Amino acid sequence: MNRAQLVMLSLLAATLVGCGSSDSTEQPIEKMVPQADTATAKLNTADQARVTKVITIAKEIRANAAQAQSILENHGMTLQQFEDELYAISADADLSAVYNAALDADG
Repeated sequence: MNRAQLVMLSLLAATLVGCGSSDSTEQPIEKMVPQADTATAKLNTADQARVTKVITIAKEIRANAAQAQSILENHGMTLQQFEDELYAISADADLSAVYNAALDADG
């Protein structure tokens, strides 16, 4: 991954569907997004796991953009897969609400 891709990835993660602290372990969605209860309640288990993973990765990249490639690898994702997930989340109102609330909660 070149520097331009790293910059683009960090900007995309921060601004595509929401504009943190680094926490390499995935927390239950309720702890990450207590104020998004209505949107969270609408998500099925698979969507909760999906958005939780993307939130965790986005927070880690925000905290250390220079390590974006290794962060993605540690989570078993490529840049393209992460971008695809971000776009899918942005296209779904409930997923977006949960994602935005989680990132906004961390500043």
